[in-house]
Amino acid sequence: MASSKIKIIALSTALTITALFLGYAISVFVATLSISSGITLLVALAIFLSIFSFQALLIDNRYLTIGLCLLETLGLLVPLYKSWSLILMIAGVVAFLLLVSALWETRKDLANALKIDFLKIARSINTRASIAIVLLGVTLYIGAMTFQDITDSIMASTDPVVQQAANSFFPKELTSDIINQTRQLILEQLEQVPENIQKLVVIGFGILLFLGVKSLTFIINWLSALIAALLYKILLSTKFIVLSIEDVPKETISL
Repeated sequence: MASSKIKIIALSTALTITALFLGYAISVFVATLSISSGITLLVALAIFLSIFSFQALLIDNRYLTIGLCLLETLGLLVPLYKSWSLILMIAGVVAFLLLVSALWETRKDLANALKIDFLKIARSINTRASIAIVLLGVTLYIGAMTFQDITDSIMASTDPVVQQAANSFFPKELTSDIINQTRQLILEQLEQVPENIQKLVVIGFGILLFLGVKSLTFIINWLSALIAALLYKILLSTKFIVLSIEDVPKETISL
């Protein structure tokens, strides 16, 4: 019993530390949007999800599960303290509920399984848990954006296409002036958009960004599931966890 408690404490500590690391990686990436910070974020996410998979496997107490998920959510939020806001706190609550739900649903799957397929378990829980992480990251990013930022970003991203199209219709010496005048006219019109519509545009952009990032997480989900499966084999071989067979009574109906 004492050994099991120590292992649970070790798991809880590892999860809290990796959650802090992941929260820090999210804050740096949102602030810089650099390739190096993006790689760090992916590594942090893979590590967190790999260890998180074991929480569903080893902890079946609901109160302990809720407590650990609360610690993990706080670990994710603490590094973001400079950007704390009401919307980010709401996202934190939703992320907490998503983590708890991911664990409970996985425990249900385990209860109905005759044999433990850890790779399948890890892939399932990672798919659910990564939604919580994406939600926090997107909320942090959108929380710092304005309607003007979105329009500037769209203008910058479409500039090469517009430049190429204009060169095919107008003399090169006039292209720059035409593009600048057109852009200025569009910006003036956008400035007249009502504030409530601007907020809806920001929210809509956030939803699209969330769906886009979420659709790409299957890669990191698979990678972290493979890492977790490898760790599972190592922990089994070192007797840190023990696989046993139990007889479960089952009701049947016959004529």
